[in-house]
Amino acid sequence: MDIKSEFYRATSLLTNDQYSATDLYLQAIAEKWKILDIIQELAGRYEHDVKELARKIRKAERRYEIDCEERLAHLRKPATLMIHNREIQYLATQRILDSTIEDPSDVTILLDAHHVGVTIPELNFVTGDHEHIVSQRGFIVANTKISNVTYLDSI
Repeated sequence: MDIKSEFYRATSLLTNDQYSATDLYLQAIAEKWKILDIIQELAGRYEHDVKELARKIRKAERRYEIDCEERLAHLRKPATLMIHNREIQYLATQRILDSTIEDPSDVTILLDAHHVGVTIPELNFVTGDHEHIVSQRGFIVANTKISNVTYLDSI
């Protein structure tokens, strides 16, 4: 379930199913909602006023949407988002990566990150590819200018 759905489900459970603040909190725990911290904080504050709790959850959702829109607008600014073109081949590094990383497209991405890491100290490479990249974190850090590899789901 995505975050927007969690907000909707929370207000629906409070208004339609007449959940208490505690019921909602327990549901969020059981379903491992991403907005659990928000639910916990608001349910603790408004445990005796379900209508106000629902109103505060809707307000939190609007703040979340505004924050997402602002971040997206920031990323779309040309000065923020730059497309990287690597012209150096790094053949020795490529041979090393090819020996362990199975997917050639992963090697290309890692070489691009390596190139960026040459000019940016402490480069943290964030990826959703646990199988091919995160599992090889130590190897990648030891053989490239990438300082750390972080799994996207752990952020």
